Amino acid sequence: MPPSSFMHLLKGPMGSTVDIRFMRDESNEERVVRIARGPISSQDSSSHIGAPQEPTEGENNWRRGGAATTTGADAAIPEEYDFDKDKGALQKLEGKKSSQANGNIGAIFRGVSGQGFVLKDVTPASPADGAKSAHGIELEIEDKLLSIDGISTDGLFYQDLEALLRGEPGTQVELSMQKPRQIGEEMGLAYSIQITRKLIQKPVGVGITFRVDEKGVARVQSMAVGSPAEESGRVYNGDGLISINDRTVFKKVSFCAMTLT
Repeated sequence: MPPSSFMHLLKGPMGSTVDIRFMRDESNEERVVRIARGPISSQDSSSHIGAPQEPTEGENNWRRGGAATTTGADAAIPEEYDFDKDKGALQKLEGKKSSQANGNIGAIFRGVSGQGFVLKDVTPASPADGAKSAHGIELEIEDKLLSIDGISTDGLFYQDLEALLRGEPGTQVELSMQKPRQIGEEMGLAYSIQITRKLIQKPVGVGITFRVDEKGVARVQSMAVGSPAEESGRVYNGDGLISINDRTVFKKVSFCAMTLT
């Protein structure tokens, strides 16, 4: 599980606690460190787990769904959603963009070249966290977003996406999603899921930067100055990460041969 896959496990509401199990490289000593989440004041906080991240290379860094990020003669031209054929969709989008409603579901999407928007992360304890369809299909990272309340996401800007996801707390939004295609499948499983919006507190982290070594072990690289992790006095550079809140990140065969789970 790469760092981006467990990032959301370290985030949560201000003051909430997270239990992190580490192992020391030289002694094989395991220990669980309980840390209360808090603000990250380091100037370099954007690189720390739990802080907002900008799109990386390969992501749609100009935040437009369904478009390639290449430039020049070979650049793909995004296919716009035909609002002229769907006046109701246009009116709904414009109304949502002007709305001051601040309810949300806690789903964070990213634009991927040629694919549109896929689920990047979820805010812990938000409506999207662990959400399932009526048939028990769970909303998961890398699921593709097809439409919001019947409005196709093809050609939408990221701001449009955010506007459609917002609404009054207590109201529902319906997402049409699609699982990644598996071997032997022509396309991934499509499903619909209804999620109730609520006010969401901005999550905070613990201020740890991880690196993945040559054996695939996530190790503490650094801590933000004055961060909850540094203030705990029990987290050390080089510590290997085993689990977060009892959710295994790496399966320990031996510390020198940790394997991904």
